[in-house]
Amino acid sequence: MGITYISGLFSLLGLVFIVVLYMLRPKKELVEIPSTYLWKQISDELTNAKKIEKVRKTLLFFLDVLIAVLITVFLLGVFFQGENASLDTVIIIDAGFSMNSTDVAPSRLEKAKELASQYVDRLDDGVEITLVRVGKEAKELYSKETDKNSIKAAISAIDKSYALTSLEEIFSYVNAINNDKVRVVYFGDRELPVDEVVNVAVNNDNLRMLNFKVKKSSDSANAAAVIENEYSEDINVEVSIYQDDLYSGTESVLIKAGEVGNVLFSSLDKNARVYKAVIENKDINPYDNSYYDVGSSADIKKVALISEGNYFVEKFLSLRDDVELSKAKPSEYVKLSGYDLYIFDSFVPEVTVTDGSVLMLDPPDTGEYKKLGDIVNPDYKVEDHIVNRFIEKKRASIARSKVYEKKPDYEPIYSVKEGLLAYSTKDGFREKIVFGFDFRYTDMPLDSSFPILMNNVVSYLMQNRVTDKNRYSSEDVVEIRVPVDAKRATVVKPNEVESDISVEKDVVYYLDTMAIGAYKIALHSGSDDSDYVTSYHFVVNPPNLTSGGGNEVEGVADGSSEVDTYTMNDYIGMAILLLLLIELFVRHKKRK
Repeated sequence: MGITYISGLFSLLGLVFIVVLYMLRPKKELVEIPSTYLWKQISDELTNAKKIEKVRKTLLFFLDVLIAVLITVFLLGVFFQGENASLDTVIIIDAGFSMNSTDVAPSRLEKAKELASQYVDRLDDGVEITLVRVGKEAKELYSKETDKNSIKAAISAIDKSYALTSLEEIFSYVNAINNDKVRVVYFGDRELPVDEVVNVAVNNDNLRMLNFKVKKSSDSANAAAVIENEYSEDINVEVSIYQDDLYSGTESVLIKAGEVGNVLFSSLDKNARVYKAVIENKDINPYDNSYYDVGSSADIKKVALISEGNYFVEKFLSLRDDVELSKAKPSEYVKLSGYDLYIFDSFVPEVTVTDGSVLMLDPPDTGEYKKLGDIVNPDYKVEDHIVNRFIEKKRASIARSKVYEKKPDYEPIYSVKEGLLAYSTKDGFREKIVFGFDFRYTDMPLDSSFPILMNNVVSYLMQNRVTDKNRYSSEDVVEIRVPVDAKRATVVKPNEVESDISVEKDVVYYLDTMAIGAYKIALHSGSDDSDYVTSYHFVVNPPNLTSGGGNEVEGVADGSSEVDTYTMNDYIGMAILLLLLIELFVRHKKRK
């Protein structure tokens, strides 16, 4: 047996108050007197009321005292411990994204923390308690701790997360325990196969944005937002769009209960850097009502083609809306910078490119492109490389090709047993693809797969060259590839807090992506903050949740398992109500 709220003892002062009232209560004596002495009787009663009398032990007095005692027990939160209260306990608190929901005040997470602390109080002294916080990962905060105050302090310090709860992490942790003498208790908004589940979710009525994507053309930009209605009724959803934090309009759509709807935006500014869509309707989780996408002039890729003339490559590049093509002859070439992709056709520059990806077509036999030899009409293999996706594995005819050595950092595209005809590699953070032959001396341009091949090659080389991608979920790791000519690099978070990242390494792994919003990478050409090489943006969005904030796991029985504490509050509340009714009945009868 134990108590939850020690402050409930203050209610015992009510007993003192009741006793004093009964002691000061006037003592009435029934005496028959002539009517002329009426005022004398009233005077005697007033005099007696000023005296402290011995408490008269009436039925009403005992009812009042009993009610006061029961109210005290109710406020104390008295409970009885079951047989499991002495088992060593693992407490798992879910701090994942859905726990930010406010269907219980102030949030599901805060409610779970409150109930977990009360649970700790109810355990026997000396029980070993392990505390685990789960979000994207399971983190053990305490292991086999017997100090309840330390556990409760750690529970109170658990902070919210915007990452999706990893069920795999929970299951792996629980399966690793596999001990009948240890009780596992989960506090969250899901139903899981553990010893006890304390589900704090009240409802899952929510609107959430599943995706938001901006597509640019040469003269404008369009956007689409995908929204799920998790309410049990149809909702008219209002969605606003912002371009570089400037409000640009609101659209509405009626989405039926349990279904997904689309909201479209047109004629947006193609030069905006960051776009944001916001659901204006209020619901239980405001953190999944916003979604970001990145757009910038860098979406229109700058490509430099250094060639004496290559009709096939020029024709293909001219058909892509996302390419701004600049051409030069090898004799006119000077060191270029600021391009996303450099294509060198039968030409190798004397100075290495430092800021963009490179496509080498039939490079001269020199330097790093030194060949092993030549091969005529090769019987080559089409390798399982990303640039060969969506292409049938048939081989086009190649009249003549250079053969290059197979190296560990070369990923083959076309190969023969003697070596490589085409390969990809990395030059620091830059991607590079080398074809050891001239497309004009093959029948590739005549095949329907040639546009697919060239599209794959160019898209592969023109991917964002500073980050591995532009869109992430909360707590994802961002791979930042720092240009060699950057003297200083910083990341600016959505709250405008700036942090430096190393420029000594080719690749930096940035971990501080908890906050949802737009991040900026600023590359400085010098120590002065105003000396920018350029800046890039990436965005962090809510996780892609499965339907429903509190999800049930297949094979789990409804409700939680046997609990190890039994509170008396329900029974005490009913007893108090019954006694109040009895007292009311007795007083009514006495008046009669």
